[in-house]
Amino acid sequence: NLHPYRTYYAFPMFHSLYRLENECAVEVGDPMLFVGAAKNGRRASVVIANTTGETLDIALSLGGFEADEVLIHRIDEENRYTETHEALGSCITVPADGCVEISLYNLA
Repeated sequence: NLHPYRTYYAFPMFHSLYRLENECAVEVGDPMLFVGAAKNGRRASVVIANTTGETLDIALSLGGFEADEVLIHRIDEENRYTETHEALGSCITVPADGCVEISLYNLA
């Protein structure tokens, strides 16, 4: 198997938050769910890591993060960092032991 382990891409996802420099407050109700958010100018990113072992539907409230363009990346079944082309709604599904990055561009 020449693919990295599933957890590998979580590190670059969280590094994208570090590069944005300005941490944003997040509220999380599950201690096994790790969420980070950051913003810089007209760009923001939210990273969600689900370590529960169960697929979760996570309610999102991104007040103050209205954007012209939203990209969602997931770690796919072959452990690759993949853009999904899905639309962002008020809820996002994060698979067991999965990680999702929501990138927002041209913030209002």
